[in-house]
Amino acid sequence: MESTMDFRFAQWNAAFRQEAETLLPGEIDAVYGEDTRAVVPRDQFPYSAIVLLQVAFGQRLCRATGFLVKQDRVMTAAHAVYDAMTGRFADSVTIRSYSMPLRGDQSIGCLGGCCPDAFLQGGRNGDDWAVLRLTAPIPTTPISCADVTGMPQINQYQATIAGYPIKVRGSATSDLWSASGLVQLDPGQKLLRHTISASGGQSGAPVLLNDNGNWCAVGVHCSDRGRESHARAFDAELCRKIREY
Repeated sequence: MESTMDFRFAQWNAAFRQEAETLLPGEIDAVYGEDTRAVVPRDQFPYSAIVLLQVAFGQRLCRATGFLVKQDRVMTAAHAVYDAMTGRFADSVTIRSYSMPLRGDQSIGCLGGCCPDAFLQGGRNGDDWAVLRLTAPIPTTPISCADVTGMPQINQYQATIAGYPIKVRGSATSDLWSASGLVQLDPGQKLLRHTISASGGQSGAPVLLNDNGNWCAVGVHCSDRGRESHARAFDAELCRKIREY
């Protein structure tokens, strides 16, 4: 593992293919009122660019969500691949894509990834993001990232969060689930606050906007805070970092 002033980099060698049935550290369900999630088609954009992460911390197997920002780069939450309780990156990360159902699922390993050094030092939600580098590209259209600070009416938009929860309404699932609702931008904390239904396994899911059929990601879902959930909002600086990694 190497580091710079701004980022910490992890490297992985082994692929990992077992089903994960445990939650990430500290993760709880975040359903406020009625659970409005519904299954969505995994072979249609933008859902085709959303992937399932299978993460191994020693013998503990975890599930999270990510999404393609390039065909060989996946965006997710930093806490999906770094355990703050032990101060260690995951031992292995495998990406599972279901974008081409005729070929079945594709399992692809991760060569490495980067996340902000500030997250490792303090674990703030505004720093809870990571970009992973795949061993091979996934041949499907990535999701473009948009600077939410340039959208003055963001608080009036319906946003969508889609991911791979471990359970929905008490039952285990391997489907891709989606729900929509309003988001509130907190630019000082670099957060989108929301009460869109989500649960364990959906950390790292994209916060999506649909502008007349043009989908983009404006944040990455990272945590529940009891009365609301948080996503790391995309600003110009983070969009640039994603392009450059």
